[in-house]
Amino acid sequence: MEFNLIRLKPQGAFHFGRHGIEMEAVSETCPSDTLYAALFWQALQQGQRWASEPSNPPFTISSCFPYVDGIQLLPVPMLPPLPSDKQNPGERKQFKKVRFISSEIFINLLAGTHSLRDYFQPANGVALQNGSVLVSQAEFSAKQRDANKALWKIESIPHVAVDRWSNASAYYETGQVRFAEGCGLAILALGDMQQLMQLLVQVGIDGLGGRRSKGVGQFVPILQTETLDLPAATTDSVIVLSRYLPSTAELAAGVLDLPAAYSLEDVTGWMYSPAAKAQRRKAIWMIGVGSRLNRAGLAHSIVGSSVDVAPTYDNPSAGVNHRVWRHGLALTVGCSVGDSQ
Repeated sequence: MEFNLIRLKPQGAFHFGRHGIEMEAVSETCPSDTLYAALFWQALQQGQRWASEPSNPPFTISSCFPYVDGIQLLPVPMLPPLPSDKQNPGERKQFKKVRFISSEIFINLLAGTHSLRDYFQPANGVALQNGSVLVSQAEFSAKQRDANKALWKIESIPHVAVDRWSNASAYYETGQVRFAEGCGLAILALGDMQQLMQLLVQVGIDGLGGRRSKGVGQFVPILQTETLDLPAATTDSVIVLSRYLPSTAELAAGVLDLPAAYSLEDVTGWMYSPAAKAQRRKAIWMIGVGSRLNRAGLAHSIVGSSVDVAPTYDNPSAGVNHRVWRHGLALTVGCSVGDSQ
């Protein structure tokens, strides 16, 4: 299946915060629900009608994944080991470090023709970014990049806050990720590309993620002429490439039953509204990228759902008078390996 590929060429650093109170802890990627929230806000500003029905947008997007000199990286799918795999404890530790793999490796893992172990052989694969990125030897050799150079760096920016009443100072740091030349983020997308690109251009100007008031998070979206050909999600098992929130019907159909394998992510943060002050939105659990879902009980593709995460208070007047949507629609690809396990 042909997926549109959109590169988000960085114009500076990004701040994608992780859950917790440590502002210096950042991620090198942006989840799909955060990007969708930024797109949804732009659609509302422009009066686009689909924004009133968030469960049926004109496009579906993946989370943001890094690219390296045109090599698209994707998350490691949660697949069972092949029968031929015999990993020793040292190798398992090495495998666990890998967070992203090239699209060629991704496709071969889904087809069951190779295992991750094969690409740790120097003749087949190259480990980058301290072992967290694995690309095939053929892809890497064509790019002539130094394997020892970082693809991105996490920086800590020092700050001092001064209390206006006591003049006491407090030191703290914020983190940001900066990509090397030739690297950046990209998304996979299906649907109305013209409308999606129009919204992405404005998001790129306003910034994506945190600390936008400091000029962080700006990018230029570039729709690639080539597409990314990945297996269609018509198999019983599928791999999700976006943060996913199952609908009630999908849960009843056993989308998380074996052989599903998935990660859960605690999603929280702040909401922004022109009608109320910034507030903490409700925390929810979502399925992480790379998770394997069981589609066998469904007659159609896995869709997902959007949920209202507006805060609620004992005093209703303290909250917001509209819904606050969090997007959990799924972008999935097919996986034919290990269905019997």
